[in-house]
Amino acid sequence: MNWLHYLVEANIYLGVFYLCYCLFLNNETHYLLGRAYLLFSCVVSFVLPITQLSVLKPVEQLTLQQVAYTQQVNYGLLPEITIEEPVAQITMGDVLFYAYIAGAIITLSILFYRLYRLSLLTRKSKALYGNKYKLIQLNGDNTAFSFFNYLFIGTEVPQAETIIAHELVHIRQGHSADIIFVELIKVVSWFSPFIYLVQRSLRSLHEYIADEQTAAQERDALTYSSFLLNNAYGIQGSPIAHSFFNYNLLKKRIIMLNQKRSGSLARLKYLAAVPLCVGMLCASTLVFSKDYAFIDLAPATPVQAEISIDEPITKTIKYFKIIDKVKDITAYSDNLSFTDHGVKKTFFAKSTSAADIAYIEKTMKLTVEVIDVDSKTKNPVVIFPDGDAKVDTNKRKLFPPPPPYFLRKPYDAVSAYLHKTIKFPAEALKAKENGAVVFSFELDAAGKINNIKVLQSKGAGYEAVALKALQDYPYPVKEEAGERILEMNFWLPDNQATYLAGNKTRMIPGFVGNIIFNNETSKGNIPNLPPPPPPARPKKVGAVKGVKVAPPVVVADVNPKAVPVISIEPVATVKAAPKVLIDVKPVVKTVPEITIDPAPAKAAKPAKVKPIKAAPPVVVPDAPTGAYNQDGISDFTKELARTIRYPVSARNSGVAGKVMLRFSVTDNKVSNVLVMSGVNEALEAEAKRALENYRPPVNLKSGFYFVPVSYAILKGDKYVPEKKSTSRSSQLTLGPTKSLNEVVVVTYM
Repeated sequence: MNWLHYLVEANIYLGVFYLCYCLFLNNETHYLLGRAYLLFSCVVSFVLPITQLSVLKPVEQLTLQQVAYTQQVNYGLLPEITIEEPVAQITMGDVLFYAYIAGAIITLSILFYRLYRLSLLTRKSKALYGNKYKLIQLNGDNTAFSFFNYLFIGTEVPQAETIIAHELVHIRQGHSADIIFVELIKVVSWFSPFIYLVQRSLRSLHEYIADEQTAAQERDALTYSSFLLNNAYGIQGSPIAHSFFNYNLLKKRIIMLNQKRSGSLARLKYLAAVPLCVGMLCASTLVFSKDYAFIDLAPATPVQAEISIDEPITKTIKYFKIIDKVKDITAYSDNLSFTDHGVKKTFFAKSTSAADIAYIEKTMKLTVEVIDVDSKTKNPVVIFPDGDAKVDTNKRKLFPPPPPYFLRKPYDAVSAYLHKTIKFPAEALKAKENGAVVFSFELDAAGKINNIKVLQSKGAGYEAVALKALQDYPYPVKEEAGERILEMNFWLPDNQATYLAGNKTRMIPGFVGNIIFNNETSKGNIPNLPPPPPPARPKKVGAVKGVKVAPPVVVADVNPKAVPVISIEPVATVKAAPKVLIDVKPVVKTVPEITIDPAPAKAAKPAKVKPIKAAPPVVVPDAPTGAYNQDGISDFTKELARTIRYPVSARNSGVAGKVMLRFSVTDNKVSNVLVMSGVNEALEAEAKRALENYRPPVNLKSGFYFVPVSYAILKGDKYVPEKKSTSRSSQLTLGPTKSLNEVVVVTYM
């Protein structure tokens, strides 16, 4: 309810300004300064809540710490678990919101109605007064008022010239603009009593100004006061116009007209607005906890503390792990809601006690535990032990994730060729040293790479292997002819991944991007991806009617133990085919299939057959598909990364972070795109737009998927810190959802 907090804070400031006016300025005769003070108060009161001085807040030191890795959780392996959703209920926030909207609509409707009534009066016959102002005669009326350039006066008004002189002051001073401005603020803050008090005081100041200047044209103030007293019972005009006849203000107008004029030093009182502004600005920063302060007049500079690498620390949050043992279902969520005997129950993992968990398990018949997950990735946290500790060798240790990079699409084939060709130099592996080489080359009209030059290089042996591989590239590049710059980066698992080319080089139009090599990839390991499924277990297959198997393969009787022996003996009558148990093992070679049907009920004597030796039937397991099909994932994420753009507004504001999207695949098409978490509306909208407009066929199984999109800003040689992600959608129903590779979008400053 940030909107309500903002309005309340703004009206508190308006009340403070008005209180200062009543205590120190209400009886001063510097009416023009009083008018300026009230208008200034109305503006500043609504600006202060969105302004802050971050330098006043205590600055948290930035500490660099060792990376802690998170274990990838493939949600696609989880069946769907559904927790009963409670019936939507109207909360107090909903009541306040709709009440506020209703009040604003009523106030705005009243303003439009009054303006409409005035517009009807302006259609009557009018004449120019003094070749500048529009004078409208109201036949048979005893009233006089003005609105902007229109002066309305009744034919029954006495001493019309004096009244016209009074109303002309309102017109020349632009008092009607003040009234409309306050009326608009009243639409926004219709619930606040301070805006009505400010409007009343502002109207009084308008009348004091007009009376003062009109009395100066008369013989003396006493004569004009007598005129006001004798004409106090005229008809008032429109509430949004300045009416000469205002009985409620008559006494105060006469008093202020005959009061002694304030001295010059009294003007210094109006400077009280300055310390008031400073004090309320400090209060806005220190007292109010808010996230709608868009203007920072004095940003705080974070101080970097010393680097700590002793203990790997990851910011974690609490999540529920919900297990249904009956249905063999597991789900994860940061909150849990259900209805028990008609009453909505909501529990949050961060504040749930042991008694709450016992109640949930008893009521919902589920097993619930609270676990720690990474605040950004929402994955369970796993801290790898030190090198001296015993580590399960079957669990591959992940290396630090590299910074984001990009590569133009025409050079994907170049990257694939170089990855197959280049091997890490032995001297670099021995020294455990990273490397990088920046090349310049020319593309001719046919797309051939020529005139290769080394601009920069780092690391022993990398320049030679990279240069040779690039020179040997035999295929054309489908891009316009011209000079290009390419960087190759060689990263080892235990070293910090960095770039060699500077920001200026990357901004050159001919820079095509980076090709990244790491020693894990060269060994066939793909980092940050779920492992492929294990091989299929041996199956026992019975020989039943109509089963297709491969024909036996006859081999020479060399080694009796080489293959199992199946003896086929002649029989007189076969009632059913015998059942044979066979261990199915995958092999490379395949043979044509034949069909073996059971023998007929009665058969003639078959000829004698010698015992033969046959290999078991061949069954080749299906290749893994779906979320484990790395080619399908790679094509999908590459195309998605190509279409996502970094929003200009987020780049200029220095906003970086991660957006988590959830979507479904049906008939190889993307649908039902939902933003699960994000850091900025522009970043979230751009990621959602790119995914919703994804047109190529998706080589993934039908179902639900998660895809994280990371936005990064490279400023010089360092990355702008990422903003913490905020949940945008809290779902209590977790379907079978699979996690895909991260898409990285990088820009430069």
